[in-house]
Amino acid sequence: MNWYSPTDLTRSGTSFMDESATKITDMGLSRSSAKLFPAYSVMLTSRATIGVVAINTTPATTNQGFITCIPSERFPLYLLFHWLKDNVDRFISLGTGATFKEITKGVFKEIQLIAPPVAIADAFQRKVAPLMELVLRLQRKNRNLRTQRDLLLPKLISGEIDVSDIPMPT
Repeated sequence: MNWYSPTDLTRSGTSFMDESATKITDMGLSRSSAKLFPAYSVMLTSRATIGVVAINTTPATTNQGFITCIPSERFPLYLLFHWLKDNVDRFISLGTGATFKEITKGVFKEIQLIAPPVAIADAFQRKVAPLMELVLRLQRKNRNLRTQRDLLLPKLISGEIDVSDIPMPT
């Protein structure tokens, strides 16, 4: 199962996370303090690099460098995602620490916010969801194209695949 570290999010630079670099087994999860959270939760990096936000697409867990938020009826997924992204400067300003800044879960829980009426939150979710789903589809297509390129390019360079007989457009 996916076990995210802040590096996963900072390296990807994407809104959605399908896979982490490191995995955790069921036994590892049961023997650690890590908590499993559901797919389509919102992960916020909370130390060193504060404020990278991404949505996990599978049940997952994180290391201690995160605050993970679970969407609700009052704060649906994309409202929560965009609220977190919009408040990164605030989170950074609340960070403390000498070696590297961190916003603790305790400090995060004290942040006051105004939740919109459920009807407005639902309307926002309905308007934004198709756009975010398109972002996810395009992100996955881009990853697939990069994988194909990385498999094909060495074969073209080495001559394993000969393209000399393919007519080129003029």
